[in-house]
Amino acid sequence: MKLRCAGLFAFSLLLSLTSLVVAQERGNLPKTLAPGVLKVFAPEIDARDTFTVPMVLPDLKASEYQGNLIAQAETLRGSTRDIVFFRDVWQLEFATLGLRQIKLSFKAPDGSVKNRHYWYLVYRVRNLGKSLSYDESKEGDVFPYLVSEAKFDSAKEDRSLSPRSFSPTFELTGWVADAKGEYSPISYRDQYLPLVAKEIQKLEDPNQRLLNCLEIGDVEIPLAQAESDPGVWGVAVWEEIDPRVNYVSIRVTGLTNAYRVVASADGQFDVKRKALQLNYWRPGDGAQQDRDFVSYGIPYTDSHAEQVGITKRYALPGPQVVALQVNEVAGREVPVTQVDAEFNLEDFSSPVVSSLDDGKLTESLVNALNLYGFKASDSTAVTQVIDGSMWQFELDSDGKKQKWVLKLEPQHWEQDGKGIRFLKSLDHLWIYQ
Repeated sequence: MKLRCAGLFAFSLLLSLTSLVVAQERGNLPKTLAPGVLKVFAPEIDARDTFTVPMVLPDLKASEYQGNLIAQAETLRGSTRDIVFFRDVWQLEFATLGLRQIKLSFKAPDGSVKNRHYWYLVYRVRNLGKSLSYDESKEGDVFPYLVSEAKFDSAKEDRSLSPRSFSPTFELTGWVADAKGEYSPISYRDQYLPLVAKEIQKLEDPNQRLLNCLEIGDVEIPLAQAESDPGVWGVAVWEEIDPRVNYVSIRVTGLTNAYRVVASADGQFDVKRKALQLNYWRPGDGAQQDRDFVSYGIPYTDSHAEQVGITKRYALPGPQVVALQVNEVAGREVPVTQVDAEFNLEDFSSPVVSSLDDGKLTESLVNALNLYGFKASDSTAVTQVIDGSMWQFELDSDGKKQKWVLKLEPQHWEQDGKGIRFLKSLDHLWIYQ
């Protein structure tokens, strides 16, 4: 027994000395993370985020008049009615260690000790030079709102196409059930708590500087030169989250300058900016919260009622109807706009699909097409190609009939019998808000 204890003591001493040597060799370097610990969300740049709908040239006051030698469309007013603006789009890489909890004690001015509970998200951002720009001298002939040559990742050579800083917002939304089991949302914005951020750094890695929500906006995000580049690290903190919260999503803004212009109900337009939504879930109770494990993604269930509830609580976008203009010369279909199919999650009925099956464009589709300069109306005849999923119609364009196709496309879920089939891992999604 004595020999066994002596052997264990010698082994423990050797292990301690080895750890000390490794620590001395590493100096003040941040610790190395095991594979899979850091979850990375790669940039996803969509070409539809890089140009606006045809619109009047802003801040230009031009009177309408009819010239004797030129057409109305060639006058100053006519030539500034349907202007398409192109823009360079960039996007940062985002990575996180996950959503965690911590309980800290602070001494109040009266000498008493206050215990506070916090949720936090340790994250890393890197600039990989991911961008999309265009050669303005090469404009498409058939589709004037598109250009023939797109330049991907030009920000690696031209820093003017790349972000210099990251000024984020982190909005946490959780769902809480009342005594009757009815869920309602509650939202929290990340807070400026520098003392808490320092305590979290001590817990996670004393050698890895974690910037708070204000500090990180003052730091330049360098262009990553290799996969091993460390990037810039920060932490988002929320105080006193309702302990009953179990379905959780966090929306992160500031990772990209991308946005989309969409048709509003009154026929005008709305601007929706692109954001990253991270999804988590946990058992919702207040017992030893700091020991709870918060899981990535959404919970899966075979219950139709629970599937519907989960879809609502994570605001998972449903199927949409995409309008595509047919380019017969190039032999392809170009997506121009899309509208929500407005599926009822109780019986999976869709007024948009029903209207198209009846041969009529919905008001939402008419508004969306008109916003892009295509003259559609509720009298535009629609022909069914595939029941409930594909249709076609024609619009006049410069005196010619232009063919269009409408397709019902799922985004994150689709109907599966009486339930819902989730189409992908839903730990994150890019949304427009």
